[in-house]
Amino acid sequence: SNTTTSIDNGGFVLLHGIKFTEDNNENNITTGREYVLQFDNATSSIKEVHGVSTPSFLNIQTSCYGFGGELDQIRLESIPSLSSYGKLVSQPTWISASRDFRSKGVNNTNSLS
Repeated sequence: SNTTTSIDNGGFVLLHGIKFTEDNNENNITTGREYVLQFDNATSSIKEVHGVSTPSFLNIQTSCYGFGGELDQIRLESIPSLSSYGKLVSQPTWISASRDFRSKGVNNTNSLS
């Protein structure tokens, strides 16, 4: 993408703290992490069109203080503007991938954005 994220131009970085769902066997996808990977694959091209990139995925192995293992992964997403993000999340591909994959892979009780 040729879009540059800049706070000065209305861009921002979105932090996602993800707790993946427990294993299940629906549709031969067995883990929440795999569901989220399916979501990532389904939405990568429309993210690019709208200038959204995810430069960092940080897998959490353990924490030293106060976290108690509630999160499995932290992601930082670079968003060029609130307008572009709104256009992205209203795309039919995003909506169906969220319903079919993301919602099954993310434990919303222990995740944050």
